[in-house]
Amino acid sequence: YAGILTILLIPVSIAAFVGADLVIELLGGEKYLHTQAANVFRIFMCFAILLPVDRFFGITLDIINKPRINMIKVFLMLVVNVIGDFVGIYLTHDLYGVALSSIFTFLAGVIYGYIVLKKNLNFTMREI
Repeated sequence: YAGILTILLIPVSIAAFVGADLVIELLGGEKYLHTQAANVFRIFMCFAILLPVDRFFGITLDIINKPRINMIKVFLMLVVNVIGDFVGIYLTHDLYGVALSSIFTFLAGVIYGYIVLKKNLNFTMREI
């Protein structure tokens, strides 16, 4: 499930990455062309590939009766996001820092979810 969605999201993310200016023009109009909007959208499309795996890990933790661990994963992601936002703003003084920190937020959730689930289930990333 998560593996198939991730594989399906790769070409969608690539297409959205390439056509970001067109997407921004369609959604926001010409006033957002030649602004940071397209590049922020491109950054978001880079971490969109992690979303199905993160969601799969969260649902799996709930299914195996580990909702507390799933809550810890969500709080970990919250902490990484808040700290990452502040660090991103401090280092870049720009919206790009905040967008880039989102990649680390979801990466932290996927890594933590994998480590915890690996202790409870026998699987590999390739199998999901």
